[in-house]
Amino acid sequence: MTQQNNTLEKHTAETLFEQGIAHLRGNNVPQDYEQAFYWLNRAAAAGSDSATIVLGELYEAGLGTPQDTEKAATLHGSSKKRSGFITVKEPPISLAAYQSETSSKKNAIRKQGVATNLNKCIECGTEMLALGTDCRCPSCGTRSYLPIVENGLSNGFAIQPYRKKALNDQTLTFSFLGECIHILKYNKHIDDQFKRKIVQEISVRIVECGVIERLVPTRACNTITVIPVPSSVKRTLQPVHELAERIAEHRFTFANPLRKRSATESKNRAAGSELAPGEITCNGNDVISRTVLLIDDTYGEGATLRACIHALKENGVHDIYYLSLCKNLYGGVKGGVSDDNGIH
Repeated sequence: MTQQNNTLEKHTAETLFEQGIAHLRGNNVPQDYEQAFYWLNRAAAAGSDSATIVLGELYEAGLGTPQDTEKAATLHGSSKKRSGFITVKEPPISLAAYQSETSSKKNAIRKQGVATNLNKCIECGTEMLALGTDCRCPSCGTRSYLPIVENGLSNGFAIQPYRKKALNDQTLTFSFLGECIHILKYNKHIDDQFKRKIVQEISVRIVECGVIERLVPTRACNTITVIPVPSSVKRTLQPVHELAERIAEHRFTFANPLRKRSATESKNRAAGSELAPGEITCNGNDVISRTVLLIDDTYGEGATLRACIHALKENGVHDIYYLSLCKNLYGGVKGGVSDDNGIH
């Protein structure tokens, strides 16, 4: 009877471990680090040594649970084994640490902002052999790098659609970045500290996957000023401003010269309308380069972008590059309510 119980416990631990790994890697279930952490905890409690090793790596990387290096060390003990399921990355250099360094060390730190995973999908990390302006990832089906064309723009694209059609279905659902934007701007149930972590994660992926290098010519990369597109709504956390700062801290100069006078969001204006003259103003003294990279969350009909281009050109900017996280392809942004927390 005891032998039968031991066999049952072993089988249970292996089953729980397999469930955790399935969520960790997204095998036939949505990838979910918190679910993976839950099932692996149960597997470790049931006696799975493999689950204990992976749990230590989750604590070490801060995946599915707050980062806890002491807990990770306790779980790993004297073992030097690695599971192979997780690659722990070095945390990005902080802006404060960068500013406190000497100029000689800053050059070394800047190299950390160079793309390390060129030609990888920003959503799932799958290697893609060819990346054009209209590319679908072979793994997750994400359509990436959608071109944005406006007069006065040197180059521009959005990384993903705001919403996408589900695989083998016509149902519209948020893209990875579209869902992030919706949480950052409209979900009042999530605190700003967690939202800042989302912004930081997006900025790291943009840097690592070579998005900037794909958009801006090499000759201009070291001289650009990163500028956020101004927001209409005053929030305690301004996602676009925060994102532009995080992108700039890796390698570029940051400035915030653009201001929007009206409190009306683009999605609540009449379709096809342009912003009034002078709606967006620019303090030219804050623009220290004639080449700028505009950062935005969503490109809809382009009225705000056109007003930004006009204001920047009036203040001596020659080359303007535009990076939006998302492009609205299927509708659903206009007519929403600013504090709406549902899909609109």
